[in-house]
Amino acid sequence: MKLISKKGMRKIQRRMTRLYGDRAWQLMERFYMLIGRYGVGIDSSGSNRQWNQKDVVLITYADMLRGADEPPLATLGRFLGKRLRGAVNTVHILPFYPWSSDDGFSVIDYRVVAPEYGSWDNV
Repeated sequence: MKLISKKGMRKIQRRMTRLYGDRAWQLMERFYMLIGRYGVGIDSSGSNRQWNQKDVVLITYADMLRGADEPPLATLGRFLGKRLRGAVNTVHILPFYPWSSDDGFSVIDYRVVAPEYGSWDNV
């Protein structure tokens, strides 16, 4: 589950109040429901770690690696676990959702993994 820090939530609430005034509390309620639906929670640990020079981020397309008889995201996961464990601490997978054009950036549904790449279990 991804987490949003309490500090981040306060920042969002301040911006919503500035933009929408008295309606901000209604919109924040809706926002809480939306982030919960997508598996995002609010971090109550107080941790607010930010990136630094020790972090290594891998940015890749979902289908950059292909193996026999498995979806590309499964191949990527296996490769990361076997070859890059401990070397990379963040992986950013470029759009793996169903898309209509623009090489994956014209997303049709953010809640679904395109079947040709695998499934949420692979992500």
